[in-house]
Order: sequence, then structure tokens, then C-alpha cells
Amino acid sequence: IIGYAELLVDEMEDDGHDAYIKDAESIRSAGRHLLSLISDILATTMLDTGRLQLRVERFALADLVAELLPMIRPALRERGNAFHLEVDPELVDATLDSDASKLRQILVNLLGNAAKFTEGGDVTLRVEARGERRICFSVVDTGIGVAPELQENIWREFVQADDSSTRVHGGIGLGLALVKRLTTLLGGEVTLDSEVGRGATFRVVIPRVLSSAADARREDDDPERLVATRPE
Repeated sequence: IIGYAELLVDEMEDDGHDAYIKDAESIRSAGRHLLSLISDILATTMLDTGRLQLRVERFALADLVAELLPMIRPALRERGNAFHLEVDPELVDATLDSDASKLRQILVNLLGNAAKFTEGGDVTLRVEARGERRICFSVVDTGIGVAPELQENIWREFVQADDSSTRVHGGIGLGLALVKRLTTLLGGEVTLDSEVGRGATFRVVIPRVLSSAADARREDDDPERLVATRPE
């Protein structure tokens, strides 16, 4: 469905059928949304049954980050958001020994969530070193934010910040619960810093080498680092 919708959009753009492009884009967007929901449900079910296993491998951080933008670009465009990437210079050539697939799912969920709750604003992925053994991925948006009294609820399954967000923005409340569980599986921690009307910042801190999770947590953080910014 997604593939055919993309072909329709391309053909309509080439043939000048602008009146129908929005309908085809809606089909594509709905298809991607359904695929995301199914993926989250499957991952949650596998976690619940103990069948979701780690596949630790060495991979380049740059390769993982490069895969993210094409995956979230439709969500960014749908609400007119700009994307920015900020990477600690010392991490440009860094590698991680972790589960790339699960880290990717964490970041796609957070970036997609940021795009969904931001209208005509900015979504930023910031990657920083935390000492020698940990790495921090921050997803920052300029969206609607989350009230302090509601922030604890968003980590629970089938719960969103408020009932109206389900109707306006879609979703069934699995994404952030899954993010938290997958982050824990990778030996890390996820936190939220948010203020209503001023956006949100989700931080995922994981060990660079998965087996060193316990040692990594004992290291002092070093958040004061220069970053290189590349707007998209």
C-alpha cells in the first residue's frame, strides 16, 4: 500500500494532477502509521513473552544516524517541521557495540513522536558523548509539551498525555512505553524534560559497549561539549 501510494504521488506530480496528490499522500501517511503501530505491537508482545532477543554487533554511529531521516521525513513534512542534526565532533567516526535495530526503533519512535506533536516547528536529534563509555541521544522538539503531572503516565502502555491527543494526533499509547523497555534492554535510561507550550526533550543514554552497562552508569556525565549543527 505504501509503495503504491508513493508511486501515485510521483506520477501525479509528474503529470500535474495536483488536486489528487493530497489524497494519495493521505493513503501513504495512513499506511506508514499502521505499519508503525503493528511494529510496536509486535515488539511489545515479544517483550512480554520473552522472545525479543538482543543481537549485539559493532556498527558505525554515522550509518545509523543516516538511516533515520528518510524514515521520519514524511512525518516532518506532514506538519511542516524542520529537522536538525547535532553531533559531538568526537563521535563522527564512533562505533557502538549494541543492538542497532532496537536503537533505531527507539530513535524512530521518539523522532516520529516529536514530529507528530510539533506543528511548523523544529525537531532536533542531538548526539553527545557522556564520558568515555556512554552516549546520549536527545530528541528535542518545539511542540505542545507535556504537563508535569502527566509526564509519569506516558511511560505506561496504552496511555497518552491526555485523551484528546489520541483523537487529534493518533496512536494507541505504545510508542513511549516501548521506548522505555527497549532502552532498559540496551542497558540504558530514558528521561523527559518538558514544559507545556515549550516543547519536550527526550534523552536516551546507553553504553557504547552493551556489556559495560553497569560500569558506564558509574561514570560522571560530561554534557558541556561543542556540537556541529546540520539543518535539513
